Amino acid sequence: MCVLTFSCTVGEPIIKVYVQDEQSQAQEGDLLKVSLTADGERIAFSEKALANEDSGGKDVEGRLPLNAVLKKILTAKGQLEIIVDGHTQRYDMEGSAKPVAALLDACSPSQSQSSGVRS
Repeated sequence: MCVLTFSCTVGEPIIKVYVQDEQSQAQEGDLLKVSLTADGERIAFSEKALANEDSGGKDVEGRLPLNAVLKKILTAKGQLEIIVDGHTQRYDMEGSAKPVAALLDACSPSQSQSSGVRS
C-alpha cells in the first residue's frame, strides 16, 4: 500500500510529492524511483529513501515543477498509477477534481499576488 500526498507553498509552482511505501525493501538512503502515470502522461523522479518508523516502510519526497504534464496527471479522470521501487498501485481519481483544483489554484504563481501572501 502506498500513501500519496501532494502539497505546495502558496504561490510557488512547485508540487511537493510525498509517498509512503510499505512494500519497499530499500534501505534508508537508497535511491527510490517513483513514477506517476495518468491520461497517457508520465512523470518520474528519484530521491533517497527515508525510514518510516511508524509503518516500517520507506518514505520518499520529491519536488516537481507544476507544468502541463503534471497538471494533466493531477486532473486525470481515470486511474493514477504509482510505481515505487517496482511496486505498482492504482488509484481511482474519482472525487479528486475539487481538491486538485484547490491545489492548482493555491500553487499558481499569481496566487501570492492576488491573495496578498508575501514571500
